Amino acid sequence: MIVESGPARILEVDRAGAITREIPLTVQSPSAHSDTRNARKTAAGTYLVAHEKDGVVREYDATGRVVWEFDVPLVGNEKKPGHGPEQPQILEITPDKRVVWSFRDFTTFGNSLPVAIVLDP
Repeated sequence: MIVESGPARILEVDRAGAITREIPLTVQSPSAHSDTRNARKTAAGTYLVAHEKDGVVREYDATGRVVWEFDVPLVGNEKKPGHGPEQPQILEITPDKRVVWSFRDFTTFGNSLPVAIVLDP
């Protein structure tokens, strides 16, 4: 799976390098550097995509239709251009957009939280 900017889309590619599916993505604030930050295909066959500059996570069906959208909370910070909000966090969110839990330890992890491995001592 490859995520591209301009046009924003997901490409599924087989082992021979042939494109087997193209899924267009909805982007409100186009930016080749921060249209998308992460994309995953779910067990249900949908795609979860983090749109950094838009400040949302969108779920797409196989045709590119947005089936769910979640505005990323900024935890009291102002929205900034470019890389989006500072001080990332980890959230578990239900389909009805209810936050089940969040993890925010900026003192220990700073802006590296998304790439940190957290072990229980």
